[in-house]
Amino acid sequence: MAKKSKRRAEMEALEACIPTFIVLNDNAQVWTGLKGGSAVFSDNWDEAKPLKRHEQFTTLQRVSPVKIEKYFL
Repeated sequence: MAKKSKRRAEMEALEACIPTFIVLNDNAQVWTGLKGGSAVFSDNWDEAKPLKRHEQFTTLQRVSPVKIEKYFL
């Protein structure tokens, strides 16, 4: 059991080093989720969903009807 908790602590430490970002569209709206297979954006920055993995961003690029970019927090 101690090995699992040590491994988990190591993984959490590594994940903490990965920068977090939110996604903006060309109108400076933040990505808030997916609806019907398409990216949904909002003017309310409090609704932004933070991401950490580049693969998530790549998927959003495919389903977004507009140009998007990362904004690191």
